[in-house]
Amino acid sequence: MMRLTVVALLALSMLSPLAAKADCTTPAGVEADMYYNTTYKRVQFCDGTNWINMGVSFAGTVDNLGNHTATQALNMGGFAITNAGAITGTSITGNGTALTALNASNLGSGTIPDARFPATLPAVSGANVTSLNASNLASGTVPTARLGTGTANNTTYLRGDGTWATLGAGGGSLDCTNVSSSSGVSNSRTVACDAGYTATGGSCYRGTGDGGIICSPASNGWSCSSSAGLCHQVFARCCRIQ
Repeated sequence: MMRLTVVALLALSMLSPLAAKADCTTPAGVEADMYYNTTYKRVQFCDGTNWINMGVSFAGTVDNLGNHTATQALNMGGFAITNAGAITGTSITGNGTALTALNASNLGSGTIPDARFPATLPAVSGANVTSLNASNLASGTVPTARLGTGTANNTTYLRGDGTWATLGAGGGSLDCTNVSSSSGVSNSRTVACDAGYTATGGSCYRGTGDGGIICSPASNGWSCSSSAGLCHQVFARCCRIQ
């Protein structure tokens, strides 16, 4: 009787359907189940949690990495990555001719080659450019306002002090005066013309005694030198146009 009961229980257990263990979803499946995904055209298997691509594409037109973390380098086999969002990484190498909308603010090193600048630079303010060398001026004309103060026109000339000045009527008249040094014997004496005048000549008054003197032009004036102390007084003729 007991043996019959055990046999009956075994038979009933074999006839009863096993409960499905839906470890994978959409569609439901258990570990080791396989099915063909018609959306991505891939054969997939259930690993107990997720449907995993088996790497076989029957259509051969669609690749889908899905939610995947690579464990080795990804070889695209010459195919492009399209419709990508932001791509981040430690470095990107390759031909960048097709890159657009680059931000120059992100340049962190290197030097931009001269060939990347236009032949004619855009017009910008040079107010903050310093230490320019006038020897590098190759064309154009320096404005008269940059040469001196005053009004530059056909009736003025540029003086040595950087001022545009007007000549007197009819070319002006010559104004001359004589200036002299202090007197008394000395080894050297010098006299200079006042500002605005130019020395046109001069003379020296020699003291008594043996020896010679040297009487010659000096810086806008006249001078005398003598090793015997015979320079008594120096005169200079100073003239200007007024």
